[in-house]
Amino acid sequence: MQTTGARIVLSSTWRTQAKSFAMVDQLLKQLRLAPIYDRTKDLTKHMRRHIPREVEVCEWLDRHPGVLRWIAIDDMDLAAGPSKEASRLRGHFVHTSSNVGLTKKDAELAVNLMNRQAEKNALRDEHTIELARHRLGITR
Repeated sequence: MQTTGARIVLSSTWRTQAKSFAMVDQLLKQLRLAPIYDRTKDLTKHMRRHIPREVEVCEWLDRHPGVLRWIAIDDMDLAAGPSKEASRLRGHFVHTSSNVGLTKKDAELAVNLMNRQAEKNALRDEHTIELARHRLGITR
């Protein structure tokens, strides 16, 4: 979070339990990190049937189109399935171990994935600027 400026959007079942949510927030405070920024909707509760977590993550992203760099970190393999949502998470996902939690290696992977996204966004921005210059007849 300190390296990338990332914020936490909680998508685990802890988001639905006030005590667990508060515990995560308190831990972040103790670590001198920003508090939880938001949480995904509990679509399972709203739709009264099981909705996979990757669907909930993508639903949150769809409601926040300004988010250009993001990582999902979970001990459930959200990117493994055949769904379009699982596919969307590939390249944005760090799979942790439920027995160990977030390791230094996992955190480094998350930072690397975020940095790669920043590079892609910068290239896309440069390309957009070049197209605009070309359309307007502006030369360097």
